[in-house]
Amino acid sequence: MYARLLSVVLLLGSGLMAQDAYLHHFYGNESFFNPAFTGQSGALRVGVNHRAQWGAATAPAYVSQKVVFEESLPCLFFDYGLFARRDEEGAGKLVTSEAGGSVAFALPIRWKGQDRYDGMDLRMGGSLSVGQRRIDFSALTFLDQIDPFFGLVDANDVPNPTGFVPPAGMGDSPAYTTGAIGFSLKGGLRARSAHPINFDVGAAVHNPGFFTGPDSRQTASLLGLDNALGRRIVLTGRADYVLRFNRYYSWSVRPSTVYQSQDGLSYFEGGVAVNRSQVLTLGAYYHTARPAGVGRNVSWTSLRLEIGDRIGKTQTRFDLGVSYALQNGFLKNYVRPPLEISAVFSFGKSVTCGLVTGDSSKGWMSKENKTACANFLKGTRRIYDNIWYKYTPW
Repeated sequence: MYARLLSVVLLLGSGLMAQDAYLHHFYGNESFFNPAFTGQSGALRVGVNHRAQWGAATAPAYVSQKVVFEESLPCLFFDYGLFARRDEEGAGKLVTSEAGGSVAFALPIRWKGQDRYDGMDLRMGGSLSVGQRRIDFSALTFLDQIDPFFGLVDANDVPNPTGFVPPAGMGDSPAYTTGAIGFSLKGGLRARSAHPINFDVGAAVHNPGFFTGPDSRQTASLLGLDNALGRRIVLTGRADYVLRFNRYYSWSVRPSTVYQSQDGLSYFEGGVAVNRSQVLTLGAYYHTARPAGVGRNVSWTSLRLEIGDRIGKTQTRFDLGVSYALQNGFLKNYVRPPLEISAVFSFGKSVTCGLVTGDSSKGWMSKENKTACANFLKGTRRIYDNIWYKYTPW
């Protein structure tokens, strides 16, 4: 326990950097992985996410919280989002707070002779955020406080002092700016067939390092060092293949995969989910992570449940997602399984488009844009997810 607490301080004060927070749940957090996914849901969306991991009887869980506001803009040439997140780690309560915004643009890709509802969009996006880290050094235990016989106290039961003295005024990192850039290919095939397909693949770079110059102190160090923020690479792929549909229900399968790499830690997940009528989704995923210099992988399996639907006959949809991990390796003897919960409200009217054009519902709810798994907007030639309909009328 004490070695783990000390490693937190060493990790923050040395040449290594702490990894960014990560999430299991892709739905509602797409732009967290890649800013090119900003606003691709085809809705005005508000989402919250809470994740607890690595908790144990003798240690508090690491907690990640996130809120996002995104708006698809069929009346304009871009989509945008705003977000804020907060992470709490360890007994010293290492707290990371960030807030910022993202924007994404879509470039249609079509070819002659193609069905008017088929095609792809090349989506490009970027995000920029401001953050700061904070820690309570007094809550940490250092190696020089541990007596080999008495533990944290001496022979007189007096707590052992530490020789570590935080630099004056330290405990808060400088405020830093960082961001991400990414692109994705989002498309649909055989939109009017019995088995349409919706897919996207993407790549993103977080903390790329070129938002500021080398002397502008873009560091999250709590000890006043000039360590750079660790660059994170994210690769993703998803698909939605409709197996069966009629006037009353549809069934589809949704394979997906995510790869991330940052400061020597690589992470991979892959799995598949089954969806019924855009109301119920149940999936299973395998995860593995390999820290640099460690001779074994850490692996686990997560089960995810997503339920949601339109609220009555309104143009509002609510979705709730739960992810629970079943740990496969030695970690299960030391920490509790991660648990993640997400909630998303989606609204069928664009506030921004209402202000710009006077038509707040342009494109999203039109029946002529229905397909089984994607929304192909003819006016802007932009492809959005289909979250509003349970079946297709073809």
